[in-house]
Amino acid sequence: MVASQLHRLVSKRRVAVFFLLLAGALCFVCFGDISFQPSPSGSESVTATPTQYAPVKHQTGKQPSGWKETKAENPHPIQSQGKYNILLLGADDMRPELGPFLHTNPAYHQQMFTPNIDRLAKSSMVFKHTYAQFPICDPSRTSMLTSRRPDTTRVYACERYFRTHGLNFTTLPQYFKNNGYRTLGMGKVFHPRHHELGIGDPPSWSEPFTFVNSSVINYWNDNVPKTSWAAISEELRAKMPLRDEVTTRNAVSKLREISADGLAQPFFLAVGFFKPHMPLLFPEEFLDYYPVDTIKVAAWQGVNKNVSPSTVKRFNGAMVRNDDFAPYKGFEGVNVEGMNFKPFPDKETKATRRAYYSAISYVDSLYGQILDELHNLELDKTTIVVLWVDHGFHLGENGIWGKWRPYELSLHVPLIIRIPGLTDEGKETSQMTEMVDVFPTLVEAAGLPHLPLCPRNSSLVSLCTEGSSLMPLIKDPSAKWKTAAFSQCDLPGRSMAYTLRTSRYRYTEFTRISDVYPASPIWEDPVAVELYNHDLDPLETTNVADQEEYKDIIAELSEKMHSGWRQDLPRGHAWG
Repeated sequence: MVASQLHRLVSKRRVAVFFLLLAGALCFVCFGDISFQPSPSGSESVTATPTQYAPVKHQTGKQPSGWKETKAENPHPIQSQGKYNILLLGADDMRPELGPFLHTNPAYHQQMFTPNIDRLAKSSMVFKHTYAQFPICDPSRTSMLTSRRPDTTRVYACERYFRTHGLNFTTLPQYFKNNGYRTLGMGKVFHPRHHELGIGDPPSWSEPFTFVNSSVINYWNDNVPKTSWAAISEELRAKMPLRDEVTTRNAVSKLREISADGLAQPFFLAVGFFKPHMPLLFPEEFLDYYPVDTIKVAAWQGVNKNVSPSTVKRFNGAMVRNDDFAPYKGFEGVNVEGMNFKPFPDKETKATRRAYYSAISYVDSLYGQILDELHNLELDKTTIVVLWVDHGFHLGENGIWGKWRPYELSLHVPLIIRIPGLTDEGKETSQMTEMVDVFPTLVEAAGLPHLPLCPRNSSLVSLCTEGSSLMPLIKDPSAKWKTAAFSQCDLPGRSMAYTLRTSRYRYTEFTRISDVYPASPIWEDPVAVELYNHDLDPLETTNVADQEEYKDIIAELSEKMHSGWRQDLPRGHAWG
């Protein structure tokens, strides 16, 4: 009797479970493939999807201040729709002084040794004129990894974290994670910082971010001179590998692990190197590629001509904190006439430029190790490879050692994208592209749901883009495209330099910004205006904004700047 009742009860429960599972399956079929599309009316709206991010609480259960909680539509892992794996290869402070880009600027040393980057370029799309949205690490990286511009992220320096300021944005790796990818990061991807969530933006990764052990960092801090550069002997490296060498070994090991696992799910692997950021530490053998007698000082080391005193500030203080430049304290000061300014001595200048070139070749060798392993494991046939950098760097040009200025050498960055079957024969374009374009490009290339265009105030919108997918250019490098790249750079006293680069000009307005969100420039009362004609002055030595012959050009570029990047989006491609 009891057994008979139990049998009937279990049978009923099985039926109930069956119908619950059936209902769940029907719900997934009906709603599991919702994608982002512009609203029919053309208004900027966003529809939540099952893959939209829900924040993960810190291990203590405490949420950071300003955190905006969102409800998870589907907290369970989903099967990925992605067609390709993703490998991001990053570097810090590396201007496009690389084989495929050398002719884009006469400032670049023409005998660079970058065989691995050259090899990658031959089977990739090379974007000759890509620009960062901000010329320092954290703002630029945040912008690229969220596909939002700095006035949206409100990250203008290296101590501000977008998530702890109430901006719950879905990042590039996080979006792939939410779409079934195994996302892995190591080295320097996001700007390193300690915060309430941890380090390396934990919500972006399927596994804890891989950092180099502090013992490695401390060893080199203690065992090399406090100079701007040091060529490291093989004997010393045998005792302790350099930081980026450790990251390379971790990347190779992770690729082998992924291959051994049988690729149960597609992967997104982001590998970021710290070099050629100063201090420039690299194996000494790379100096051999750059004989001393081939190294020259910058063609233009002076202060830009005809610029406003309020805009002339040279960020060279970091250089004189190095022992090799400490004797020249005072050289970094400058006024508009240049009376307080003189370049660093040729000997130190050439030595440091040679070290910078050597550090780039060192990074190139590390890229080569990872790319070789990708090929040996036969993962290259199914993996999109992206080479990207956060911003450029001045090596004495325009009187600057460093970045953080609204000039070409601070903002021009290399971008190379290889997509198997699409770029195998090698392609290139000189059209204007931006780092905010990378996120929507990879989403489309991988076959995932497109990103919607961000509304003007996207603080409560977790997933959207302020860039454009570059896939139309990859398919047709001559396609009609945006005509300008928009960047910015902060100045003291709530001022901002807004700059745009067209194929011929760099135009910049120095202005105050509002306190409301998103930040916006107060165009009515600019502090100063600068215009550089790249056809005649590619080194940006002379501001011609006050010359009568450029009056109409300034009016046209000013209108373009005030209208903003939205009005310059390529028609038909603005939504993704």
